[in-house]
Amino acid sequence: MISVALPGLVVSAEHGQLTGHGLEGFYRHGRRLLARCQLKVAGREPIALQGRPISADRARFFAVVRTPADSGPDPEITVERLRQAEGSERITLRSSSPRPLRLPVEIELGTDLAELGAVAAGRGGPELPGSVHDSGMRWTTADAHAVVSAHPSPADALASAGVLRWDVELPPGGSYTIELHIRTDRPARPPGQAATHSLPQAEAEGDDPRVGPLLQSGLDDLRALLVRDPAHPLDVHVAAGVPWRTGPAPAEALWAARMALPLSTRLAAATLRAVARTQLEGPVGEFGRIPGPLRDAGPHLPPSCTGVEATLAFPVVLAEARRWGLAETEVAELLPTAERCLRWLRACTGDDGYLGEPGPAVGLARAETQAHAHRAAVLGAELLRECGRPGAEECAAWAAGLRERFREEFWIEDLAGGRPAAA
Repeated sequence: MISVALPGLVVSAEHGQLTGHGLEGFYRHGRRLLARCQLKVAGREPIALQGRPISADRARFFAVVRTPADSGPDPEITVERLRQAEGSERITLRSSSPRPLRLPVEIELGTDLAELGAVAAGRGGPELPGSVHDSGMRWTTADAHAVVSAHPSPADALASAGVLRWDVELPPGGSYTIELHIRTDRPARPPGQAATHSLPQAEAEGDDPRVGPLLQSGLDDLRALLVRDPAHPLDVHVAAGVPWRTGPAPAEALWAARMALPLSTRLAAATLRAVARTQLEGPVGEFGRIPGPLRDAGPHLPPSCTGVEATLAFPVVLAEARRWGLAETEVAELLPTAERCLRWLRACTGDDGYLGEPGPAVGLARAETQAHAHRAAVLGAELLRECGRPGAEECAAWAAGLRERFREEFWIEDLAGGRPAAA
């Protein structure tokens, strides 16, 4: 189970124990701060009953513990673990025993402070020696460190084994809670406005009662993926590739911002600014293009270039954000980038009148790329015309020509009415 609140995430198994196997652990900024967090009560590991995500950034685990003091067939101690991706875990022991119980509780901690990429490739390092720090443990390397603090403070801490110990007294029907906080020196968020403010609260109503929870779940997922541009902390955009990469992906970020336009134009404006700063300024064929990674297109076609998709999406998102109320000052700031995207589109059209792609797909014209290009030219022409900028008629004529060629050459007739060729 993956819980995400970027730049933090936590990967857990369904039983709730963090054993350090595979990808398990707490991560922040792409580094594993805690790989192992194993709970023992009265010398025994809890028996897992249920583990499930309860939101994008949280997971809850239930377990029971059998002790020699149990008076019947059912265990009298239950354990609830609430784990949050921002770097915390709350462990609550509850007793249903009619008499007071005194139990030793141990939490074994460990980490390798490995980079996420190395862990994903199976190259996580050996566990590092820890030291007692404040009310918990600390691990340090030349370029990173992690601290786990506990509340209440443990009665004993054994650095050589990475063990924190408590002597827990549970009254009849009582409970006891231990909170762990995992942190590093790097702040969770740069100074400034919280990233979640880019998406306001929203509610949905409909005949189907599931509509409201579905919208809230989607917004929680989207907020969990918001990251800041390191050089411009006020600009927030959506990351992609959780948990493997969690990095910028211009095409996906632009489409996500476009889908969120009915809620607010803030995310779109910030995303457009962040993407605009990556626009290439090289020779013809590159000038105006937005770079992006390749995307697997299956066994029959070479990978597609998400940079081309982002270049064609930029004027579309800007035009639609303007329709949804993006301030004219922000439109004017971003319009030159959109114009360069549209110039690149016209300059890179092949002799056959179609838009190809760089990289492994050189010489290949995809149906979906032509669709993106047509929409970019149509909405781009509208944007230029309404803003009083030159080039609107050229874009409109280019779109009309592409539409006619596509109908004549890219369409495959069949009994169902026809369909476009893939490429």
